[in-house]
Amino acid sequence: MKTSLIIFVILYLTVTGCSTTTRFSLKDESSEYIKKQLYTVEKNENVGAEVTILLMNKSVLNGELLSVRDSTMTLCTEYFSTEEELSQNIFPIILIVNNEILELTVEGDSYVWIGIGAGVLVGAVAGALIGSTSDEMYAGLAGMTVGIIFGPIIGGIIGRSLSTETYELQDIPTGFDWSILKPLSRYPDKEPEYLKAIDS
Repeated sequence: MKTSLIIFVILYLTVTGCSTTTRFSLKDESSEYIKKQLYTVEKNENVGAEVTILLMNKSVLNGELLSVRDSTMTLCTEYFSTEEELSQNIFPIILIVNNEILELTVEGDSYVWIGIGAGVLVGAVAGALIGSTSDEMYAGLAGMTVGIIFGPIIGGIIGRSLSTETYELQDIPTGFDWSILKPLSRYPDKEPEYLKAIDS
C-alpha cells in the first residue's frame, strides 16, 4: 500500500510539475506580447494549429484552425484532413463568430505520459537486470521496484522536454484583434474558393 501511494505521489508531482500550459489573460497582456508567444508555436506544414474554443453559450469546439477573418474564423472538426476532403466538405467546417468566443486554447503536444509509460517499462527492465547480477535474494525484485519508481520521473522529465506548449487565451475583451492567430491557420493569407463560400 505504501509503495503504491509513493508511486502515485511521484507520478502526480511529475505531471503537475511539468505542466505545459501557459495562460494569458487578455485584459492584462498586450496583443504584441501574446503575438510573440504564439508565433513560437510549431505547427505542421500546410496544416493549421489545433484549437479548442469555449463559446459564450458554454459549448466547446475542437479542430484545425483553417482561417481567421475580421469577424469570424473557420474550423474543421477533423485535424489533418486533406485538401480534397476539405473541398468536398467530407468533414464539418464550422464558422465561428469571433465575439462569441469566451476562451481559446492553442493545443500543444504533450509527451509527458508517454515518457512516464516508457520510464516505467525501461526502469523495471533495467532494475531487474541490474538486480539479477547480484547474488542477494530478492535483489532483482528490489532493483525492479527502484526502476519503477525512478523510471517514470526520468521519463516524465524527458517527455516534458519534448512537449510543445499549450496556450490558453482567457478574459477576451470585446473587439479583440484575432488577426494574431492568422499565422497559425492553414490559410493565413488567402482562402480557397470553397472556404470563401462559407460566409456569415
